[in-house]
Order: sequence, then structure tokens, then C-alpha cells
Amino acid sequence: MAMQTKEAWNLHRNSKSYTGAYPEGYLRNVDRFIGLTGKKVLHLFGGITKTDENNHTNDISKDLPSTFKFDVRKVFPIEDNTYDVVMCDPPYDMDKVHVCSKRGKEIREKIHYGKGLYNTEFVPPYSFMKEAVRVCKPEGFICVLHFLVYKKPDGAERYALIPIISGPNLRIRALSIFQKLNNGNDGIPPKPKVLGILPTII
Repeated sequence: MAMQTKEAWNLHRNSKSYTGAYPEGYLRNVDRFIGLTGKKVLHLFGGITKTDENNHTNDISKDLPSTFKFDVRKVFPIEDNTYDVVMCDPPYDMDKVHVCSKRGKEIREKIHYGKGLYNTEFVPPYSFMKEAVRVCKPEGFICVLHFLVYKKPDGAERYALIPIISGPNLRIRALSIFQKLNNGNDGIPPKPKVLGILPTII
């Protein structure tokens, strides 16, 4: 049975000079909601996130210190079931196809934020999700911050969907939280899903 929670986070844009930093207070809110303290966390698009014993980062940029330097579109050099939480805040790249109603023709629109902001190659939505689930521990969490509401990946269930507001003239983003399924026979009952104030999307 799903629990209902009326969560919506009003987080200011990060004041740091680096464009790709998490919104102010984002990690504190995630810690309050699912718990990050003392857990092993992978920040898949690390940016300037600090690394320590429990927080590992990945960033393709050679100019930023990080634990890893791998392409998220490929197989991660990480063992299965390694992290309690996988945090994903990718460049908001998109490849959209529209169908013109009058002519019936497809119009392709490519949005490539990463190129201009970070000089990175195009990162399609969902291109990292299969691997993110793989390296997450059973019953661990995969958190995706994006203006897309991410679909449920294979091997996980939707745990929460939280809208995040950062200020005027900025898009509302969605924090999609998924919990990796526990396929073992350990007798642990599934945890209840937590749904934000947006409509339920499975």
C-alpha cells in the first residue's frame, strides 16, 4: 500500500560559480528523505561534489577532482551491488521527435546542454539507468534529478516523485527516486512507496 506525502522542495539555485552544482540544500533534503549519512553514495555526475570515504564521484571532466572518470553511457567499472544510493543529476540533454499535425512529418529537436556548459558529448536520457541500477545495492535508491519525470527502470520500483522549484525563469525539476528490488529470499517485506504531490506514475 502506497504512503502519500505532500512533498515539494523550494531550493535556491546554487550560488557556487560551477554551473552543474546541486541546488542549495538538495543533499540535506535527500538525506532527510531517504538517508545519506553513513551510507555509501555514488554521485554519478559529480561536478564539484566533495569526495570522502562514503561519497564517491564520477565526472568526465579532467579539470575536476573525482573518484572515477568514466563515460556513463558505457559499462561502469564498478562491481554489482556496491552503493546504497546512486545520485544522478545529468546534463539535461534531450533528443525529441515531434510529428507535424498538418504535414504528418517528423521534426527532430536535439537539446544539448552539456556541450555548451561542460563541453561534453551528448548524454541521452536513460542511457545510464541500467548501470545505475546494477551498481546499487538491493533495496538501495537511485535518485534522478531532471526536468523529465523518469520512467521506472527494470529491476526497481518507483519510491517517490518530488517536484523541485529553484526560482523565477527556471524550469521545475522532478526528483524521481527508485528503489532497487530485492530478489533474494531473505523474508524482508517490500517497503511502501512514497508518492509526491504529482499524479502517481508507475
